[in-house]
Formats: sequence, C-alpha cells, structure tokens
Amino acid sequence: MFQETCVEVRNAIYGVLCHSDLGNTRTAGCSSGFTIAPGIIATVAHGLHINGDFNEPIHEAFEVIRTPDIGEDMKFADVIAVDDNRDLAFLRIQGFEDMQHVQLINSIVPIGTSCGFLGFPLSTVGFPDNGLHFTLNERFQGAYVSAYLSDTLHDMEMNWYETDQLMYSGSSGCPGFILDGRVFGMQSNTLTTEASSDDESKRLAIARQVPSTEIIAYARANGINI
Repeated sequence: MFQETCVEVRNAIYGVLCHSDLGNTRTAGCSSGFTIAPGIIATVAHGLHINGDFNEPIHEAFEVIRTPDIGEDMKFADVIAVDDNRDLAFLRIQGFEDMQHVQLINSIVPIGTSCGFLGFPLSTVGFPDNGLHFTLNERFQGAYVSAYLSDTLHDMEMNWYETDQLMYSGSSGCPGFILDGRVFGMQSNTLTTEASSDDESKRLAIARQVPSTEIIAYARANGINI
C-alpha cells in the first residue's frame, strides 16, 4: 500500500552521523532525519548528544547522506537549533540546498490513520583501522495512529502521537507519513515494560512521535520558512 509513497518520501530522508574526539577516544552516534525545507534537516535532539544522553555534550561534527546518495561522499552539516525538552533539532547542510523536502501536516491527523515510517533503524557506527565506518540500513515500518495526547518528558507536559506498533531499535528521527506522503510526526522514543504472563494489564509497548505541528512551530520560531 505504501510502495509508491516510499519511493517519493525516501528522496527527502537522510542518515545523520555525529562524532567527536574526547581526548584519545573517538565516539559516534547516528539517527535518521528528513528535510523540511531546502537544505534543512529535522532530527531528534537526543541523537546529537554523545551516547544519545541529554546529560552529555552535543557532538563536535555532523555528517549527513540522502537515501538515494548512499555510497557517495557524505556532506557536513551545522546545528541550527536544539530543543532537548521537545527532543527536536534542526541541521543545515553545508553548501547544499537540497530542494527535495517533505510536506508537513499543519493539523492533527485522526486516530486510526494508517501510517508508515522510513529511515535507518538498526544502523551501526564503528572505528575499524582508525577509520569511521557507518552502516545504513533503510527500513520501512507500518502502523496506525492510536492516540494524540499529552504526556510528561523532562518534567514538562508535551503533545505526542502514539502508534500501535513498537518501532525497531534506532528508529529515532524517522518521519511518520500518511498514504499521500505528507508527514504527521517524527519518531522520538518508546515506552516499554516487561510484564509477567499472568498480568497482561501491565504490558506496554508504545512508540511516540513529535507532532508535525510542533516541528512547524519550532522551525518558524527559528526563522525557517515552511
């Protein structure tokens, strides 16, 4: 059902590589992202921090690669804005204004809407022979919008979408889109618990997305024309 949509949306999806030198130690992390305006990538704030930890500093360097360009040289990017509370960040690609970008929905999509996610979950970063090896695995995931509600993150009330399928590990930054390709949110985090077999009421596996309405608002607040 989403085959044609994926062909269109993947042109605006990026793998995001973050890395730093901490004394004699190199460290790196990765996430997904997507262009929301020419040369502007939206991604998760926690992915920019060392070890994906909000309590750690932001990485020193950022490189990005668009899905159809995998295998070519990556492009460097600069941080425009980071909102740790909202788990939302914007990068600007250096010297390159990619005209491909998604269309963000500036309204709330109904519960029960069929949706898809595309990006680079389960990707890895390593340092073989003093180099840096970034493995990108493009994957699609399907779900339904199960809720739009307020919940707490960093002791603040935030609006979230919830979907009914738990995302692959490393799905942070993947855009969530409906059948016509418009983006309603960005995968941010999951809520999980382990329950004993005799207490199904405590079983929990929820994926949460930053709403596109809040991506639009934060972009405009930072002078991004969308």
